[in-house]
Amino acid sequence: MEFLDPSNSPTTAADSDFSFRWVVILHLRDILKIASVEMRGGYWVTKRKFAGNIETVENYWEEDKRDVYCNAVDALFDLLYPHLHDKCVEAIEKIYNEIEEEKKKTIKETSGEENELLGGDFYDGKDKLVIEHFRVKNWRMHRQIFKYLNIELKRKKYFEMVGAVE
Repeated sequence: MEFLDPSNSPTTAADSDFSFRWVVILHLRDILKIASVEMRGGYWVTKRKFAGNIETVENYWEEDKRDVYCNAVDALFDLLYPHLHDKCVEAIEKIYNEIEEEKKKTIKETSGEENELLGGDFYDGKDKLVIEHFRVKNWRMHRQIFKYLNIELKRKKYFEMVGAVE
């Protein structure tokens, strides 16, 4: 038996027998890559570049890794939704309802007049701490959703013999 290297896995239908299972496995791989880095909030980065005597300054936003993780888990849930057991969907939707309640509570606790949460750079002082607390809680709740999805995938035997060639 030979195991395939996931980095050489098919990425298009033309590459090989592209199946729904591969889409799920590739998405799981991407979520694990995201989860393998430090979960920190977004921030501005300034890079100085020199070309001879000329200096250029480039500013760019480094995205909030927790939000990236949450969005990836949401996408996996959307992808698997029609295939999930009703009890799993109920448990996950309960968590989503808790997240929504936390979000409403967080918005009320901030001094802004927004109806949606904005990026961390839009808040100062106490509001920034309130938003940070929500982002950490949201990330932890999405970790629970990811665990439920993995339990369901295990129950459906998604991981048996995936990537093995006889």
